[in-house]
Amino acid sequence: MPLWLAERELLKSAAVESDKIVLVVEPRRVACRALAMYLSRLRGQPVGEHIGYAVRFDRQHGKSTRVLFVTPGVALGMLAQGELSERCHTLMLDEFHERGAEVDLLAARAQLLCKPGGVRLILCSATLDSEGLAEQVGGSVINSSGRSFEVEVSYRGEGGPSDDNLESRVCKAVTRALAQCEGDILVFLPGRGEIRRCRAQLEGSAGSNSPSVELVEVHGGVSPERLAKAFAAGDRRRVYLSTNVAESSVTLPGVRCVIDSGLARRIMHRAGRSLLALSTVAQDAADQRAGRAGRVAAGECWRLWGDDFRLVPQTPPEVMGIELDDFVLRAATMGLQGKEFDEAPW
Repeated sequence: MPLWLAERELLKSAAVESDKIVLVVEPRRVACRALAMYLSRLRGQPVGEHIGYAVRFDRQHGKSTRVLFVTPGVALGMLAQGELSERCHTLMLDEFHERGAEVDLLAARAQLLCKPGGVRLILCSATLDSEGLAEQVGGSVINSSGRSFEVEVSYRGEGGPSDDNLESRVCKAVTRALAQCEGDILVFLPGRGEIRRCRAQLEGSAGSNSPSVELVEVHGGVSPERLAKAFAAGDRRRVYLSTNVAESSVTLPGVRCVIDSGLARRIMHRAGRSLLALSTVAQDAADQRAGRAGRVAAGECWRLWGDDFRLVPQTPPEVMGIELDDFVLRAATMGLQGKEFDEAPW
C-alpha cells in the first residue's frame, strides 16, 4: 500500500515536482527497519533511497525517499515542528489495534490536519473493529483479505501465565517441539532478559544445542544487519526468541510452531509514575501470536498455561494505564491544550 500511494502521488504531480512522502508509523523500531528493508529489496534498491526509515539514533533516508517508516516518537517530533503537514501527503498508522498512547495522540492531532486537499490519514489493522472506528473518525473501510492456515492450539501448563521457572519450561517445550514439529519455532517471551536467559539454557541443552539448529533473537535492540540475516533464508532450523514485536509487526519466515509464554511487558501507572511491568497478555494478543504459526502452512501453538485459565478479551489502550502528565504536555506541544485538548477527536 505505501508503494501504491507513493506511485499515485508521483503520477498526480508529474507536471509539478513534488518531494512529499508517505509517512508510515510503526509501533516498533524492528518493524520500521524490517519493512523498509523488505520493500527496498522488492525494488532492487538499497535502504535509504526510495524507501527509508527513521528511528531513535538510526536514520536511513534522503532527498529521493518517498516512503518513510518511523516510530511514533519520531512522527510526533515532526508534527510538533510542523514538518508533517509540509512533508507528507499521506500518514499511515499501522497496527492501530495496539492503541499505544503516542499513536492515539497522533491520530487525534492528524484528524485535524486531514481536511479535503490536506494530508490523507489511513489507519491499518488486521484485528480492529474497523466499521466502528470508521464511523467514529468519519472514514471508509477498505478490506484486503489475507490467507492463513489452520493452527492447532494446545495448553502445556497449569494455572495462568507465569514467569516462575520460565526458562526451564521454555527449554523443555522447545526441545520437544524440535522433535515433534516441522519447520521453525517462534517463542514469545516478555523481554530481553528472559530471551538471554532462555538462550543460555537452550545453548546448554542437548536437544537444541545442535549444529542443525540456530537460535535467533528478535527484539528492539537487534541491529539492522542481524535483522536482515534473520529474514534471509538459511540452511538450519531456527528457534526465534522474540518479544511481542513478532506478534503483529514482523513476519518471520518458515515458522510452523509457536510457543507462547502468555507474558508481555507493558507500561503501567503505579504509585504516581509509569513503569514497564510484567503482565499477562489479553486474548486478542494470544490469538495474534498463535496466528504466526499459520502464515505459510498449517501449524501448532503451544500455550504454556492451563486451558481453564481465561484471559481478558482485549488489550486495553495504553492511555488507560499510564501516568498522564507527559501525555498532556506532549499534546500541548501539538497545539492541543485547554479547550482544544478537551474537544480533540480522541
